[in-house]
Amino acid sequence: MKVNNISYKDTGFYSKLILDFLDKEEKLHPFVDLFFEKENIIKAIEKRASLNFVSRDVLADALAKQYDSAEISEATAANIELLRKDNTFTLTTAHQLNLYMGPMYYVLKILHCIKLCKELSEQYPSYNFVPIFWMNTEDHDFEEVNHFNMFGKKLEWETDQKGAVGLFENRDQNAVIEKLDELFGDTENANYLLNNIKKHFTKEKKYGPAMFSFVNSFFSRFGLVIYNQHNDALKKTILPFFKDELTNHNLYRTVLEHSKKLEEAGYHQQALPRAINLFYIDDTKGRNRIIYKEEKYFVNDTNIVFTEAEILKELETNTVRFSTNVLSRPIYQQSILPNLAYIGGGGELAYWMQLKASLDHFNVFFPILILRKSIMWVDKNLSKKMGKLGLNESHFFNSSDSIIKDFVKLNTTETLTLEKEKIAIKKIFETIKTKAKSIDPTLEKSADGELTKQIKSIENLESKILRAEKRKFEQSNTQITNIKSKLFPSGKLQERHDNFMIWYNNYGTEFFDILYEHLETENRFFSVYVED
Repeated sequence: MKVNNISYKDTGFYSKLILDFLDKEEKLHPFVDLFFEKENIIKAIEKRASLNFVSRDVLADALAKQYDSAEISEATAANIELLRKDNTFTLTTAHQLNLYMGPMYYVLKILHCIKLCKELSEQYPSYNFVPIFWMNTEDHDFEEVNHFNMFGKKLEWETDQKGAVGLFENRDQNAVIEKLDELFGDTENANYLLNNIKKHFTKEKKYGPAMFSFVNSFFSRFGLVIYNQHNDALKKTILPFFKDELTNHNLYRTVLEHSKKLEEAGYHQQALPRAINLFYIDDTKGRNRIIYKEEKYFVNDTNIVFTEAEILKELETNTVRFSTNVLSRPIYQQSILPNLAYIGGGGELAYWMQLKASLDHFNVFFPILILRKSIMWVDKNLSKKMGKLGLNESHFFNSSDSIIKDFVKLNTTETLTLEKEKIAIKKIFETIKTKAKSIDPTLEKSADGELTKQIKSIENLESKILRAEKRKFEQSNTQITNIKSKLFPSGKLQERHDNFMIWYNNYGTEFFDILYEHLETENRFFSVYVED
């Protein structure tokens, strides 16, 4: 396996905010606090120690209980126990419940978190670092997570269920599993994957616990600790924040002010704050926003209404029904975990940068932000085809038309540009313009206009010459287009489209080991894994 690196800027897929973040631009310092350097971990530990945090025993007990229905590994059990110690800290990544782990970056986030914890434990042996995967089981955007892509096919879970996806019942998935079976064929790794899916999604009644067990089956050997955010015991530990959100709206105010400063620095807001950044989960009516108006609390799209006294009583009695949104979840996370860093994608880091003032207000630690590792996987077949064409993976970050144009120019024996002719025409017109101007100065503009027309005509002819030459390379052009579509399916980065099982089917558990071995945790580059 070779690993080739490309700058994030050269990929063309990353926003100005993220590129500036990677460059540690001075104007982002008010929104980031500590940039990621391994040496900054000790500074983060020192800052974290003085800020709010729940009882370590309450945390460890709640995490351990979540594994009652899952097979807990010795490594994971040991990491949960380590959380009881004052010298143990966490690094966290998070995601929604994408069907069967969705696009490959789901896996990359987790492996990045695991490997960085191992490296830090080796660098700072007097501390323990535990990887946490925060499972967003309460998210209700089902259409965003109900599918995955494999071998050019979209497999989709169709169900009429509504509300928090983690509370869905595990039904209506047979069509997906049957289609998956067709795509796989009969191999040892394929049979393992299918049996693993059937095991976890038939054993568990609810989708959230099933996904918990499914993810755990792959990563428990690394000691990953998974947290299902639909947890009454740990939500109760942040009741003061929930009460503040319902009655004082401090999160709304602080995010609004901080986001304005981010915009003044030249960046866009990723998430818009609401007066109340909480949802209410009802067994029959799903998960809906809480809206405050006319001194009452309305649960959106339902007939549920609370007075202030009633909703505060409901909060005390049924805390688990109150659910955080994209802006309040980080406060939930940082309030219950001894967390030093958050590993996320570009969009996630963008909304975290809106939250620095809010976390300061609530006296919780603002974590070091780390852009998750991004990769592309080039198999032997594609690598061989690129080699025959005299191209490498970096060429394919350009448009297909641009790649083909460059390829034709490199391989043709003909002269495809008319630059010399354009220079000659310009010299002729300079003479014409001089003569015309001497007779009538107003003719100078007419001469310039005629020159523009002539240059345009030459450029049109130049394009026709290039198109004619392209036709001679039709087979190669088709190959280039096919390679491009495999590396960038539907025009997206491969990792944001294709499911990990495509590669797991070929390699088995070794696939994760290869990713882990070559994963560069400081994330200075976009990495391309090329099969030998």
